[in-house]
Amino acid sequence: NVGTDGFVEGTGLVVFEGSAGSDILTDETFYNLNIEKTYTGYDGVEFGDSISVQGDLLIKTGTMEMNYGSRLYIGNKLKILTGAGLNANDSDVMIYSAEDWIDNNLTTTTTTGFNAGTSSVVYFLGKPANIQTIYEKCAFNDVVVAGTGTYCRPDTDDMLCRTLTISSGTFRVYAHTVRISENLTIGAGTLRMDLVSDLMEIDGSVIWLPGSNALITSGTIRVRADWHFNDGTNASLGTGNTVILDGIATNFIVNDDADAAFGNLEFAKPSPYPLTYIQAQVNDTVRVAGSLTV
Repeated sequence: NVGTDGFVEGTGLVVFEGSAGSDILTDETFYNLNIEKTYTGYDGVEFGDSISVQGDLLIKTGTMEMNYGSRLYIGNKLKILTGAGLNANDSDVMIYSAEDWIDNNLTTTTTTGFNAGTSSVVYFLGKPANIQTIYEKCAFNDVVVAGTGTYCRPDTDDMLCRTLTISSGTFRVYAHTVRISENLTIGAGTLRMDLVSDLMEIDGSVIWLPGSNALITSGTIRVRADWHFNDGTNASLGTGNTVILDGIATNFIVNDDADAAFGNLEFAKPSPYPLTYIQAQVNDTVRVAGSLTV
């Protein structure tokens, strides 16, 4: 929106349609935005600046392409219908989502589903008193939970991402499996696991920063690298939860906090790696409120 001399979005709907590609050439604000292209290329509607959609973004047919350095702000829901796509595989791409994220595609290509590439960052912002749900079968790259709502959670499907950072707000696993190929970092937010079938599988490390919080009373966390309780974390896991260290490399448990604790802790190194071991490297005491299994 560039004021009265340009496009004023009001509360209406803008639809991009037709069999040719379209470009949004400047920063712009829309209220509701639909992509309904019959154009079959990956750049059905492309932009390289900052696009803000105050209401809903519906990608019905065709593909929206985010170019290098672009930003996409979605005030309400994002919905990608089957066969349509949001291509965010360029570098330095960021998406800010304030309500539900819905992608009906089972897999991703450059023209279908959400294509996260290897450098995109998706911020789940939430809204006060709202539950923000994520319905996505395709993998995210970097995910940041920075919400003000009740919590953010997967919906219907398990969740895949390269990294997950909870910088504020609450991320709830909600009876799903969350698979993270690198690190899980909890900042001044909260990780919530309170259902028996809650499962987190982290190929990298789990890092609890100062001010981090845990509402963890149940479920399982499988970790294949290190576990670090930094000084100032408020994390103390309940005895209904089990942390399993089961990677093929050496794991380090680092506890710099005065009262951080595991619920249950299990060392479960897989065969054929009988000589791999877990080494504790601590400035304080590793606390296990429940059972320790070796």
